[in-house]
Amino acid sequence: MTDVQPTPAEPSEPARPEITYRAAVPADREAVLAMLERAFGMPHDAARWDWIYGGGNPLSSDLQCWVAEAEGRIVGQHAGYSLRVSHAGREISGYISIESATDPAFQGRGISTILTQIAHEECAEHGHAYIAGFPNEFSGRARYGREGWVEVRPFPVYVRPLGNLSPIVRGRKPALAPAAGALDAAARLGLLPARVAVLRGRLASARVLPLDRVGPWANALWEELRPLLGTAQVRDARFLQWRYFDGPYSYLRYGLDRGDGPCGFAALAVRPFKAGGRTADLMELLVRPDDRAGASALIGKAILDSHARGAFALRAIVSPRHPHLGAFRNAGFASLPERFRGHGYSYGLKVLDERKAIPNQIVHGEDWYLSGADLDFL
Repeated sequence: MTDVQPTPAEPSEPARPEITYRAAVPADREAVLAMLERAFGMPHDAARWDWIYGGGNPLSSDLQCWVAEAEGRIVGQHAGYSLRVSHAGREISGYISIESATDPAFQGRGISTILTQIAHEECAEHGHAYIAGFPNEFSGRARYGREGWVEVRPFPVYVRPLGNLSPIVRGRKPALAPAAGALDAAARLGLLPARVAVLRGRLASARVLPLDRVGPWANALWEELRPLLGTAQVRDARFLQWRYFDGPYSYLRYGLDRGDGPCGFAALAVRPFKAGGRTADLMELLVRPDDRAGASALIGKAILDSHARGAFALRAIVSPRHPHLGAFRNAGFASLPERFRGHGYSYGLKVLDERKAIPNQIVHGEDWYLSGADLDFL
């Protein structure tokens, strides 16, 4: 009998680590930050994480973050916070999804899909009327596809050119420097209406002053504006203080003062632009609906300060329901075509409870009041 040698067994693939899912706890902070660094290839802003999730957010009483865990380490996250929203004449609760990330070593295993499903279920169980967010190009395919989100359109981005092109052009296209200089000179002349608006405000007893905190006046202003704004995140004193004063971001904050203390508010951000130069964002403009001079003065001040700090453009999210849309247009703002908006200017949501969030209203952009305060990246 011929001996038959056994065929060597094929080497088996190592078993993949089991993944478990749970709600995050404050003690997960360092592990989550480490995972985010692996996912995005750069250190994550710990101060931002603490500001949104770490107990300093007055809008959320608990940590609203869910994580995936394997072999004792965090390998995925879905995180956000609660929203207080004025909708259809009453206040409802929503949830904004801020960060969804997966460890690169664990991609392709459906972690993001499972975490999103958990977030949806938990939000519905906790009484949130809807879940929303600003999907980028990658996450938008899932949100607006299998997850059943609806994009709120049109997204109202406006822009006002400011000049300041010469420094950018000299470094990238020196031959075009003379043309850029001519455009900058024209832009400086175009600042005259902004100077006039600020001056007219002063003559109408509407001074624009720096603001270092928010007081009860903001609650009265919000209650006056709320019936006009449709669906909007509540912008009372508590929200404005947290969003523009307590966080890690740097803003110029303006108060409109007519002699008895602040009666209007605006916030401006000026930051480097990834392609060169600087851009500015008028994050918020809250002014009584009948105070046209005050609104124009605040917008004019933002234009002048943006130009003085080297910005070549001033952007603003100006919803159709904004009571001072006309003041923006008169100040030289024009709607930015969608192809120039870039990622992040896409707002979507999924209704979780139709008894609280009326689908025919909440998914229509014309019914929303949005501003830079709603964004998760400024």
